Order: sequence, then C-alpha cells, then structure tokens
Amino acid sequence: MNNESTYRGEGKELVFVYNARSDIFSKVTDFAHKIIFPESYSCSLCSLTHGAVGMHREWAEFIQSLPLKVSFLYKDQVESNTQEDVPQVWIQSGRNRELLISAGELNTIPTLEALMDLVNQRLNDWRTNAMSP
Repeated sequence: MNNESTYRGEGKELVFVYNARSDIFSKVTDFAHKIIFPESYSCSLCSLTHGAVGMHREWAEFIQSLPLKVSFLYKDQVESNTQEDVPQVWIQSGRNRELLISAGELNTIPTLEALMDLVNQRLNDWRTNAMSP
C-alpha cells in the first residue's frame, strides 16, 4: 500500500481556512476589493491562490496532487477560537486539529510557488513524524 492511499484512507484532511466570510455580500465585496485594491486585501491565502475570477490553475493542479483529502473553509465556518488567527492550514482527523501553517507564516509568503513549497515541506515533516514510532 502506498502512502497516498494510506493517508487518504485514514480520515485525515488538509484544511485551508480563508480570512474571508462565506456569505454572498462578503464574496461580492472581496471580488471588488481584489480588483480595486488588491495590495490591501486581507486574506493572504486568497491572494496567493485565487485571481479575480477564480482559483489559479497551478493551485488547483497542486491541490489535486496532494496525498490527503483537501477542504477549504471560510473563517465564519470554523469555531470562534480559530477565527482570530486566519488564514491558516491544519491537518484534521475527526475533531482533532494540528496546525500546519499559521496566519503569521501565510501572511509572509510572497508567491504561490513558495506556498506550494511550504505546504509540501510541512506535509513531508508531518508524515515523517506520523510514521515515527
């Protein structure tokens, strides 16, 4: 059995939480903000992974290549204790969450390529730790 099927089968999930809200008004406002003042947009994760009209193709392909199930949430879709420090990325298994990349780290990533490199690095570190006795 390869690592991909092992991790996908364990019920673990890679969760990306955006610093944005899920309601339609917020989505329209975010869209306009990205076009008019993109440098001041408040979600660094959104800015890296999405353009004005949707997800970047490179990001979509990268997500498909990952060895875990991937989901995306808005900050109003998670418990209040995590809303203060978003965006963020975590590994979730049931109700347990393990922070993989913090908001502080995401806010300093300069490019999509750097984000993909960091996600790969952290997943490799996590898998190594998960497989250790």
